[in-house]
Amino acid sequence: MPAEDRDIVTETLKRDFQCLPVFLSSDVAADVRDFTDKIIRPIFHFQVCTPLRARALGAVSRPRRPRSRPLTTADAASASSPYR
Repeated sequence: MPAEDRDIVTETLKRDFQCLPVFLSSDVAADVRDFTDKIIRPIFHFQVCTPLRARALGAVSRPRRPRSRPLTTADAASASSPYR
């Protein structure tokens, strides 16, 4: 990021998000990027978010509405039809 934009970014982040940026040198940024690509991304790439894990992480699931009648073959066929 150009040095002349740092003050504007700092003020905007402080005012709107109550946080401060950390500006890294290009060497440190490259090291962080390498660490992320080689270590962090492979660890989290294959994580599966199950409903139990999502609930533990605070994700809110929408309750399903009960069906007024049982699902029929015609309902299933019309739901998967590309010509609806």
